[in-house]
Amino acid sequence: MLLRDIDGYAGSFVVICALKLAPMLFVRPGELRHAMWRDVDLEKAVWQLPIEATKLTLKEKASRNGQ
Repeated sequence: MLLRDIDGYAGSFVVICALKLAPMLFVRPGELRHAMWRDVDLEKAVWQLPIEATKLTLKEKASRNGQ
């Protein structure tokens, strides 16, 4: 139902593509917006999201900052 509704959306091409990808990839909007082609392997059909681009827990942030 959602994808059918998106087909009827009259927005820009980029927004329509993002709306179609979001429910298939299950990523946050910001992660999708800032996706880089270098992280996509088309041959393997894999998008590897770098850990730096993900939302870290407070404990993970503290350990990365040496605290």
